[in-house]
Amino acid sequence: MADDYKKVQEEYEKMMEAMFSGKSSEEVAASILQQQEAMMQHMDMDQVMKEAMGAAAAMMNQTESQIQAQTEAMIQNLSASMAGGENPLSGLTDSMGDFADLFGGDPEELTRMFLGGDDPEYDLESINEKIQSLRVLEKEPGVTLSRSHETFRTFEILLTAYMSLKNAHEMDGLAMEEDPEFIDQIKDMLESSWGITNPAELTEKLRELTTAGHQAKYSRYQAAANPQELMDDPEDEEELESVLPCWKLAQYFKDKLPENYILGWDYGRAATVVRWGYTVGYINEEDSWTWLDQIAEKMIDVFDSWTEFGLSYVFGSLFWIAAFDGEEGISERFEEGIELLTELLDEDEDGQPGVWAQCAWISELTD
Repeated sequence: MADDYKKVQEEYEKMMEAMFSGKSSEEVAASILQQQEAMMQHMDMDQVMKEAMGAAAAMMNQTESQIQAQTEAMIQNLSASMAGGENPLSGLTDSMGDFADLFGGDPEELTRMFLGGDDPEYDLESINEKIQSLRVLEKEPGVTLSRSHETFRTFEILLTAYMSLKNAHEMDGLAMEEDPEFIDQIKDMLESSWGITNPAELTEKLRELTTAGHQAKYSRYQAAANPQELMDDPEDEEELESVLPCWKLAQYFKDKLPENYILGWDYGRAATVVRWGYTVGYINEEDSWTWLDQIAEKMIDVFDSWTEFGLSYVFGSLFWIAAFDGEEGISERFEEGIELLTELLDEDEDGQPGVWAQCAWISELTD
């Protein structure tokens, strides 16, 4: 088996040498090692070991002829595209797919790794292009529904779907968790991230989110002629690092998105805080539904679809993260947000629609 692996390794080194435009195998190996070391800083080592063991087990189950055939096909695939005038990235992607079949791993991640890049980066222009392309997609018409209709309750719960999906919370009722351990984790999170330790603080936070929130801050940043107007100390470089990316984002989108486009973020989080509060016992069922009624009515008044509500939520998260992580944080958060929206709105691999696609947006409420 050692000889089989050595053959594969030799062929793989040849392919890498071709990819790196004539560089020696030592240079290729050094480059790959550098890229791998950079990636390892962001990887879960337990997961790495599991995947490595899985790859080794897969190798043990393959015969010499299978390995040789797959390796040759991988090399031919890449060589043909590079020599035939085709897009070399197409051949590279196919080759990384073959390599993933052989050794394990994700083809897209492997492609980015061997090209020397990390996750795709977004600037404000590309973010705007993506948002606008989604905003103009044909949307299902909203429905008119009675406030007493059972579906209205479902709609209110689904206003929390972004964070519920992200945290694997239940979405079939007010309570997000039943396991006492998870409930304790939510309580700890409310205290550490939201400053909420009791019913009064929960109510205060909900009022803040639904009367000011990040929407008020975003409006100030849109109106400011320069970032110094927003700073306590215009000479403080550390404060400028926090203010500047938020100001740039607000200024760039000032004429491209509605002024109130942060409201989905504020009210979507408010709905989530209601459910968290109910789960840990800071608010009763009746008051929870009263808050969710108010939140839902506002969102129905402002937005016309789950797509618009979801994009507003993602956009608000960009404005929030910019103060902490700057442009890099905006890029990472946007990619994560679009992935979650896709899962909420589109069908999965089994043809099952996302939870937002299963519930029509409400355009009007009746008594």
